[in-house]
Amino acid sequence: EFQTLAINWPRILAVAENDDDRRMLELQLVAWQAPCDSAATAEEALRHVAEAKRLNRPFGTVVLAVRDQSTRWLKLAQALQQPNNGQPPAVVLTRLDAGALEVPAEFANLFSAILPQPLSRPLSLLDALVGTSLPMPVATAGSAPSATAAGEASRVARSLTGTRVLLAEDTPTNQLLARTLLQKLGCEVTLVINGREAIDKVQQECYDIVLMDCHMPEMDGYEATGQIRQWESGRDAKRRLPIIALTANALAGDREKCLAAGMDDHLAKPIRKAELERAISQWRHPDSATATVAG
Repeated sequence: EFQTLAINWPRILAVAENDDDRRMLELQLVAWQAPCDSAATAEEALRHVAEAKRLNRPFGTVVLAVRDQSTRWLKLAQALQQPNNGQPPAVVLTRLDAGALEVPAEFANLFSAILPQPLSRPLSLLDALVGTSLPMPVATAGSAPSATAAGEASRVARSLTGTRVLLAEDTPTNQLLARTLLQKLGCEVTLVINGREAIDKVQQECYDIVLMDCHMPEMDGYEATGQIRQWESGRDAKRRLPIIALTANALAGDREKCLAAGMDDHLAKPIRKAELERAISQWRHPDSATATVAG
């Protein structure tokens, strides 16, 4: 069963000689709503990459799904890194059968990730793709960021490093995306899967921010937030714990409903890195590291 997920994907090229392998890989990428094309050979893959560059619609990631140790795949990975192909795509190498996947040391740096049997472990493939689809900014000729912009990005990254985030989210794919984004921002992440667990963690540990999914089993985010606010009121807390809602839709009235429940802000899914960074930067308390949990 394929798992669905909405991410602001770059284009992905899936390369597999075997027709069934290629079809299965395409189905999984489509289920994740990733824009993808496919190729059956290394030569066809290079033609796709060249055409994408010509149309100014380059591929951000190439997935090589192989069933052997042939050097033709290593040569393809080398060719994809050539300057005439534009900004090099991230390359994920996968082996779809049970055979060993060994890459000579001199070729290892060509691949962003190397995965065995990814379709039987879809979250491992998703993890690799999310990591390559959310890269750190790269300066390219003629478009280098200004010293001011680079300094600001560095300042924000430093300011968020070590931020303790409680993530309340029940869907594995959404957990993976949010955790990856948070870790890229330098945050320390604790995961719970329902509102009841979120309440327990807040009462036991100290967090800088809570990201609260609104719809979870056992107890949803609205009820959990209300109980956390009651608990804070009863113990005369010196600071209000920022709670940011995660909503499935950016519908009119969502923000008001979240604020009425006691939340401080809301982010619509799929979560965007810039919006997440903005929200955490805004609501993180600089002095929260000194806060303590009352016994």
